[in-house]
Amino acid sequence: MKKIIISLILVLLIIPIANAITGSIGNAKAIIKTEVIPGETTVLERTILVKNVNDIPLNITLEPDDVLKDIIEIFDEKFVLQPGEEKKARFNLNIERPGTYDGRISVFFTPGNKEAGVVLASNLIINAYGEGDFPEEQPVENTTIENNPEEIPEETNKDNESGVKVSLGGEKVTSSSKSSISGNLIFIIIMIIILLLIIGGAIYFLRKW
Repeated sequence: MKKIIISLILVLLIIPIANAITGSIGNAKAIIKTEVIPGETTVLERTILVKNVNDIPLNITLEPDDVLKDIIEIFDEKFVLQPGEEKKARFNLNIERPGTYDGRISVFFTPGNKEAGVVLASNLIINAYGEGDFPEEQPVENTTIENNPEEIPEETNKDNESGVKVSLGGEKVTSSSKSSISGNLIFIIIMIIILLLIIGGAIYFLRKW
């Protein structure tokens, strides 16, 4: 009977480790410059690359914050990703007035069994200039986020009619998703240490009995 109880305790400790969910998206932050013409709406067509790097299907939900909710149109608000699958979730930003918009789109990763999942945020900083106020372009060094994570590249959509489309999606995991992965690794290491201590204690007491 005592052996059965100890086995059940070990199973309960192993289950949370197996169910740890990892989230992965493209660029977690983007700075966008665009021009707004009076009486017209500047439409920025964009995507967020969402990846399921887990071994179970996940429900994905995109949710804008209060800053973006009135200027965003999300086309892929909810969808399901199979293990190893990825998708560019599409949305438009409709800018009518000059100003700075600093908002976030939360990306929720939830298992089908409704257990707790992971949420990552994509930060959008939109600098919208009035007609004739658009700043002159400055030379930009050819750096990437992987090589220099301190620098965030600025993205420009000066002439919306030219069909310029700037995508948040990328083939990299950025700081937000890395933080989630690191948190899961720390959790797993702690659980393994606890598990080893319990197994050692169980073996010690079994020998005593």
